[in-house]
Amino acid sequence: MAKLTKKRPTPAQRRVLMNLVAGRPADFHCRSMSDHGGLHGTLASLHRNGWLADGKITDTGRAAVAPSAV
Repeated sequence: MAKLTKKRPTPAQRRVLMNLVAGRPADFHCRSMSDHGGLHGTLASLHRNGWLADGKITDTGRAAVAPSAV
């Protein structure tokens, strides 16, 4: 049986989650077309991991970027 491990967000995922925690739009950090293009994949992965639902951060997402989670 596989051991369950707590998944940590990537730097891009962390940036989006921190924007949402601070009450900013998810794309607040995006400055270029490349940033905006990569955001789609980041949002999809956040949703798959359960850290984002209906465009809002979940309690699990908040826990993933909490200072104690680092």
